[in-house]
Amino acid sequence: MSGVTLIEVCDQSGSVAVRGPRPLRIIVAATLVIVLAAGGGFIWVVAQTPTGGSPWNVLGFGSFRTIGAVMLDPGEYRPALDPLAQPATDVRECAGDGEFADLHAGTRVTALGEADAILAVAELGRGQLTSGTCMLYFKLLAVPAGHARYGIQIGDRPPYEYTEESMHRPKGIGFAPE
Repeated sequence: MSGVTLIEVCDQSGSVAVRGPRPLRIIVAATLVIVLAAGGGFIWVVAQTPTGGSPWNVLGFGSFRTIGAVMLDPGEYRPALDPLAQPATDVRECAGDGEFADLHAGTRVTALGEADAILAVAELGRGQLTSGTCMLYFKLLAVPAGHARYGIQIGDRPPYEYTEESMHRPKGIGFAPE
């Protein structure tokens, strides 16, 4: 009977009743399991929390999103024909050219925290020509709040420094030729 001991109890009328494990023991065992699970969860969250960060961020609370665009001026990008556009010669898309050839759809965008810890990752979208400028948009979702400084790194280029307050505003990142 799977290790459970049944107890025979005689009531005042003389009839015998069979009872299983006492409810108090079940409640104590269940409480102990809950306390141990919560304690283990707490230890895991603390272990995952970066220095200077908030444990709420590990759980998905206290985060924000930031959006921005890499802006390339004429001479820094190459136009691409949009095959679905009418007429077919209509230019709608673009990507970096020359020393900016690494800036194109799919280039990694990384939000960095202290000691260059990776906080969030996204990719540049397809380049869109807007008033003679090539715009490659990105959206970083669930960037943990509460860090002293942030960096946004596009590809392998050096990161741009931001405060948390400025991370809440859209970013336009332009590159000067080297």
